[in-house]
Amino acid sequence: MGTNQAFIGGSEQDYITSNNARSIDDCSPRGLGLQRKASVANVCQLKLIEKEESQKFKYGKENEKEVDVGKKMVARLSLDDPDIKKGQPASKNTTQNAMMADYRAKTRLEGGQLVKGHLLNEYLGGKAKNSNLYPITDGANSDHLGYVENNVKKLVLAGRTVQYEVDAGPDLGEPCSTRCEKSRFKCHYKTIDNKGESVDNSITILSDVAGSRKLARGSVLDASGNYLKKGEHKFVDGDYDKKLNDQIRNY
Repeated sequence: MGTNQAFIGGSEQDYITSNNARSIDDCSPRGLGLQRKASVANVCQLKLIEKEESQKFKYGKENEKEVDVGKKMVARLSLDDPDIKKGQPASKNTTQNAMMADYRAKTRLEGGQLVKGHLLNEYLGGKAKNSNLYPITDGANSDHLGYVENNVKKLVLAGRTVQYEVDAGPDLGEPCSTRCEKSRFKCHYKTIDNKGESVDNSITILSDVAGSRKLARGSVLDASGNYLKKGEHKFVDGDYDKKLNDQIRNY
């Protein structure tokens, strides 16, 4: 295998260790990715999810109960990876339902105003498991979609390979054993190929359950921590989302 082989965001040794290959010669080129020789069925590529962590979210009258929620997710995204089509809607998760009901009651928000937000979007391969879901307002969820997730989808659909990270948790150090009024999704995505102009963006989405349900529309921060105003960063609205989702699923 020559040194000019293109990899999906990793070195030759990454592929060897990730796939239990004896050597890089067990793989042959396939677009931007690699697959084993015909005698080996597995695709020789890095895993979609590189890292995921969970944290405890306390709830109940005396905060005597707890459930796992998402904390950190790192993924390498490419249309070459079939797992990108295997995401799940948040409704598939039932183990967080009791916590969500308690949280809605404490914050006096209705069902649709407080949701299980994906760290890794369903249409980018995100599963409906506890480690990939965190409770945020629907306004913050919409901003995550428009300011971050849809921009990542557009890059992936353009054939780019993207490293995407989300850190979720309480804002300003507030422990989730209280009302956890302010939470944040700290997002970073960048292209990790040589197929075009480099893209590297950091956006933080704030969720405030004590504010109005659309408060999060004005609670988006840039890489320096400054509040963004409408038009200061590209927002891809939800009307375009179905088209992006259908393209990924039908690829």
